[in-house]
Amino acid sequence: KVFEQNIGLGGVVSLLWFRRKMPDYACKFLEMVLILTADHGPAVSGAHNTIVTARAGKDLISSLCSGLLTIGPRFGGAID
Repeated sequence: KVFEQNIGLGGVVSLLWFRRKMPDYACKFLEMVLILTADHGPAVSGAHNTIVTARAGKDLISSLCSGLLTIGPRFGGAID
């Protein structure tokens, strides 16, 4: 039934998590979040350092600076 309706990944996630089909805009949003997480995730050095700094109790600016100062040539083209 899911394949016949072609509801996409966002629709499948909405059925699994919320036990109902969410509106199209919500399904598209879920798909976008999943794609961004899969592409970038929290494991890149900048995001990781920002999270660690914030969890250590530092303020927003310090956390942001920690992540930005980690950007380098292996960051995936962010400085190009």
